[in-house]
Amino acid sequence: SINISMPVDNDNNIYDMSVYRVGEGGEEIACDSSYDGGVISFDANHFSTYVFVPVYLCSITGKHIDANSDNYCDICDEQIRLTSTVTFIVDGEIVSEQVYISGTDVTVPADPEKEGFTFNCWTPEVVTKATGEDKVYVATWEAPEHTCTGHVVNARAATCTSCGNTGDTYCTICGTLMERGEQTPATGHSYGEWSEWRSSGSNRSSRYRTCSTCGQRDVETKHSGGKTITLKELLDMLFSRFFELIKERFKIRGR
Repeated sequence: SINISMPVDNDNNIYDMSVYRVGEGGEEIACDSSYDGGVISFDANHFSTYVFVPVYLCSITGKHIDANSDNYCDICDEQIRLTSTVTFIVDGEIVSEQVYISGTDVTVPADPEKEGFTFNCWTPEVVTKATGEDKVYVATWEAPEHTCTGHVVNARAATCTSCGNTGDTYCTICGTLMERGEQTPATGHSYGEWSEWRSSGSNRSSRYRTCSTCGQRDVETKHSGGKTITLKELLDMLFSRFFELIKERFKIRGR
């Protein structure tokens, strides 16, 4: 298409102008146009006849009023032609956008379809006659009842030391949360048999066993005197002796 700009008779009584292309059946089809300071601009993409329709100021109130959309001013009874854009949107996508002359019939698209949903209506309610004001209509849907088992997300298996979760269940159709997941306790270690005692020096012997799930080792130590202690007990003894030495050192410095 090409954009054409051309001057028209500068009449102070003209406040707007519309351009219409004459169709094959003689119908007038509104074109995208603008009028400013005596110059009319419009898009032309057909070798057709074009009609220029000026909109004059109302001789009584200054601007025409067409409350009943009959294309005649309610005040001065002069014929007027106002245009408006009517848009239909489905899930954020424009499916129809047409320019209509005021008072003409608005073509409503066929009811849209969406898997798992039933078309409800266009909102707001469609005005079937163009009013001269731009309108936007949005499709609304009715979701079915939850008859599916849903889809589980965020499931997490428990480990030896960490809790798990059964996961949340969401409807596969509308995404509604159907069931909140529950926490599952840690499984604990699954240790195997103890190894043979082995000397670890300083009159101590140790043995270990291994978790078959995560591979963690549990170590047990005993002195040659026959007493058996675990690794935790050994660490407690070492830390206790360490703090005793620290206390003794501070006592000497205090003197």
